Amino acid sequence: MEKISRALGGWLKLFFVIHLVFTSMLFAVLILSMLMFIAQMKADVMVFMGFYILWSALMIYIVVGIVGAAREPNQGSPKRIVMLMHNGLWINIIFHLGNILLSYFLDKQSVILGPSKLMGPLISVLWYFAWCAYFRKSHRVKEYYGLNAGESLVCKG
Repeated sequence: MEKISRALGGWLKLFFVIHLVFTSMLFAVLILSMLMFIAQMKADVMVFMGFYILWSALMIYIVVGIVGAAREPNQGSPKRIVMLMHNGLWINIIFHLGNILLSYFLDKQSVILGPSKLMGPLISVLWYFAWCAYFRKSHRVKEYYGLNAGESLVCKG
């Protein structure tokens, strides 16, 4: 009888490690944003800091959920991970659009939609679809989470 290996490895381990590192970075952003929020008294800066604090808190919730689901070797985990990544995608898109709108309304200047403003949403979309495809097609995902783990996943935007 063949022994099935149920260890995180390869790209799946990379996915897990990246999200652990990202969680640490989000906590740092949240703490720094809170400290800057407390230190600044200008209304426009406080609006931006409040926006960053909200984004950081939401993304910490998403990423901690992803890390928790990635550690659980059951068939429902990939679906939960993809759902959380989908929610994170929309949070990032809304955050970037909100950031552009806040810049426009608070600075009272026209916002130039150059590559720097569009890279965040573009990276979020690429990240989501690349990892979603990985969770649908990967043999390691099927080995770790179960044979039918990735087949029912739908990558939607």
